[in-house]
Amino acid sequence: MNNRPSLGVDIGGTKTAVGVVSESRHVIDRLGFKTPRTSASDLVSAIAEAVAELTKEYSFDCIGVAVAGLVNRRLGQVAFSPHLPLQHSDF
Repeated sequence: MNNRPSLGVDIGGTKTAVGVVSESRHVIDRLGFKTPRTSASDLVSAIAEAVAELTKEYSFDCIGVAVAGLVNRRLGQVAFSPHLPLQHSDF
């Protein structure tokens, strides 16, 4: 068993939070930003920047992503998101 934290990404219609979560489920660090709604590419780039910043201090074994919308698990795509530019995006 290791003691590395997990990374959580919560993509909301207005803001996105990227957090470091301990094994005991406590948020130990986080970054937040206004959710880019221009394109899926802009959103992914903003998330990647936040993850890169957090990986300067932490390393992770797993990541969880929550998104406001319907996810097609079989295809690994966001099928519909009323507030985000992610329809049929591989995410």
